[in-house]
Amino acid sequence: MPKGPAGGPGQPTPSRPEEEGRDTRNTISHQTDPCPGDPLGAQGIVTDAVMLALVDEAPDALVLVDAKGCLALVNRQVEQLFGYSRNELVGQPVEILVPEAFREAHLTHRQDFAVRPRTRSMGVGLDLDARRRDGTTFPVEISLTPLSTVTGDMVIATLRDITERRAVSDERAELSRLRGIADIVSLHRDLTTGAALGGGIAGIAQALQRATDCPVAVEDSTGTILAWTDAVKPEPALAPGPARQRRLSEAHHARAFRHGPRLIAVACPDHQVLGIVSLIDPEARAGEVGTIALEQAATVLAMEVFRLRSVAETELAVWGDLASELLDNADVNRSRSHAQALGYDIDRPHRAVLVMRTEPKVGELMPAVRRATQRLDGDATLVTSRAAGVVLLLDHDLPWDAFSAAVAEENGGVHRIGVGSLRDAGDLHRSLADAEIALELTDQLGGGGSVVNIDDLGLWRLLAADADPSNLQDFVHRWIGTLIDYDASHSADLVTTLATYLESARAYDATARKLVIHRSTLRYRLGRIGELSGWSLGDPEHRFNLDLACRAWTTLNAACGPLGPGGTQVGPEPSSRSGPGPQSSR
Repeated sequence: MPKGPAGGPGQPTPSRPEEEGRDTRNTISHQTDPCPGDPLGAQGIVTDAVMLALVDEAPDALVLVDAKGCLALVNRQVEQLFGYSRNELVGQPVEILVPEAFREAHLTHRQDFAVRPRTRSMGVGLDLDARRRDGTTFPVEISLTPLSTVTGDMVIATLRDITERRAVSDERAELSRLRGIADIVSLHRDLTTGAALGGGIAGIAQALQRATDCPVAVEDSTGTILAWTDAVKPEPALAPGPARQRRLSEAHHARAFRHGPRLIAVACPDHQVLGIVSLIDPEARAGEVGTIALEQAATVLAMEVFRLRSVAETELAVWGDLASELLDNADVNRSRSHAQALGYDIDRPHRAVLVMRTEPKVGELMPAVRRATQRLDGDATLVTSRAAGVVLLLDHDLPWDAFSAAVAEENGGVHRIGVGSLRDAGDLHRSLADAEIALELTDQLGGGGSVVNIDDLGLWRLLAADADPSNLQDFVHRWIGTLIDYDASHSADLVTTLATYLESARAYDATARKLVIHRSTLRYRLGRIGELSGWSLGDPEHRFNLDLACRAWTTLNAACGPLGPGGTQVGPEPSSRSGPGPQSSR
């Protein structure tokens, strides 16, 4: 009698176990010669009763699906799980157990499975639902085992109700979500508390470091570091230049991105960059929690910057605009605080530009100055009104002739422009005084165009820069004081004659033409100058000092008013030379 396979005569011959995902169909063959004591039935044939008894004992719901996709066998657990009787299910398409919304897709998947059958174990991560007889659905986990029989290919499907497991998983997920929300709320509270309790932007940086254990840097839109938590002040997160501007223009509000060793979030609601927060994280240890914390910090930073701007705007409404404050107020730290809140850097040197109207009013001058500045791509942020005209504070130069033409086009009136020297924030009143002196000097000397730049005045600027006018007064008195006294008492013009003669390189004809006098008159005056002053015009050193004294005399007349007898000042010294500039016309 022929022997059966290794499993014994008449027993199912299992296929070799294969890796999951490959065809692992089990094969059941039937022996023609019975084996004595064979528990599978006479002739070694597995009867339906034996098979049903086997599957009914399984702890899970089992169904046997034939090649047509119909249920050939179900066990008792299927009846209990789905609410159908066995007779109601056998012969029905397996899709009877699938929710209606997924039946068409399931049919496609089943047909694909029939073409390439493979074992699929429990817990492969598929999110599946089944449908009961009453129409309710419930989550299931399903394993599939292809099986070859003498009647054709079949599939054994094992179904397990995971309602309780999913409920526990959902509870855990919900608990995790609530904890995450609580952590975010707690972080947001820490950040806002750090900012609110006097910490401001530094408080935000400190709270973020506590949450992430990474050094933090906060900077404004220009790259100025506003706060940091490390021992050493860091560099800006993005190096200055076109690449920085391009990256900031592409940034999304409070959305973190990595740039080298930094994790960066930009506070830019409405695409307006208010500030940048960064974690110094070269080893990328921040992770998801650190990223969320950084993005929260950027959100709070935007709120804090808006708050500071609102406070600054309210204060400036009382104290005047920032330009007037810089010209009038000696408290540079307070002005710096206001400027930072407005997103402006006053620590760069600025120059005062005074625009004076020389004809009757045609239109509003201040708006005209703003528009003219903007036409030349200048910064028209710091503009204020003064008694002498409109003052513009700039940290950069403009093409001044083009600026003058633009003001004329915008305003329609005739005007003159004085450009002061570059000064630090605490000395901007001196820059305004320089602009005023530049205009006065050109009036005294005659000539000059619509724009006068103090930087272009050479020796005149050097003379005007003396912080103590008494030094110049003493020098003038020593060299030409007698001539000033003589002019004052005799209504003469000896000082003017001397200055013009020296300026004309001692050329008689040129000097006479400029003074509109005869050569003989000039010769007489020069003689009197030598007699009264005691200085020789033939001595080079005397000529140099006399020329310098005449220029100083002109400078003092422009800066301090006319000089009286003895070379002393007649009028009061303008406050703009020793303190804040002329008061605003506000």
